[in-house]
Amino acid sequence: MSIVIAQVPTEIVVDPRRYMTMIHGIAGVGKTTWAKQIDGHYFLQTEIGTEGVSVFANPVLDWGEFNESCKKIIEQKARGWKDEEDKPVREIKTLVVDRFELLYDYCGTYLCETTTFPEGGVQLKFDRVEDVPWGKGYNRANRLMIASLNKLMLLGFGIVLICQTNERPVKWRGQDMQKHEPLLPPKASKEIVATCGAVGHFVIEQVTKKNAEGQVYVEKEDRWSFWQPTFLRVAKHRLVHFPERVALNRMTMYDDYLEEFQKALVLGEEEKRAKEGGENDLT
Repeated sequence: MSIVIAQVPTEIVVDPRRYMTMIHGIAGVGKTTWAKQIDGHYFLQTEIGTEGVSVFANPVLDWGEFNESCKKIIEQKARGWKDEEDKPVREIKTLVVDRFELLYDYCGTYLCETTTFPEGGVQLKFDRVEDVPWGKGYNRANRLMIASLNKLMLLGFGIVLICQTNERPVKWRGQDMQKHEPLLPPKASKEIVATCGAVGHFVIEQVTKKNAEGQVYVEKEDRWSFWQPTFLRVAKHRLVHFPERVALNRMTMYDDYLEEFQKALVLGEEEKRAKEGGENDLT
């Protein structure tokens, strides 16, 4: 194979669809609706859970089906978005895995069925990834999963990984609190989150009151996506000026995200130019 040495630098990614993005939250908060509003989306569904949302999708119920679906999409892209009979097909820009924690399980199942792991000087098979000693099963699953997703990214696809949220009890400032993180094994969560360019935590905030009869009712309900981390939630964004939270308005939630993304890009460029100007003044 002939290797071509690059003569120009890579471009900065200014389209959020080119990010690998993870979003996590409770059921019904709006994760699927958010991803559905991405132009050029295509869902790889690991469960039937989008009956109330119309999306372009096909089921993926094991690791083999995931690979076959991706292969088919890559082939259509290579043909200029045409099928095997040279008929035009819809262009796909972003692949959405809904739900990602199930795809991770499928990856682990595949490895256990096809791979042996060293234990006590011999190669053994295990029924579950979590049973492989010293976390070696998770290490192998992480490498396979991240390599597969990175390949799709290098081919020009954006990736959105949708997860449920895990609430884990923690002590914070002497209080019993709940930490919100993707519903993944800790070893998997840490590496997948590190690979993503953005991680959003989707929440519903309710204000409740009691009426004259003592009955509790919801006076106000807001939905938010959080993009900056705290001790009590897993979130991140590679754009340093991206806001802590963005409102989840059902009809415009992804457009609102795009707007904040562009604002953060502009602020970053302005800060960069100001810094470069200051350095030039010093010289």
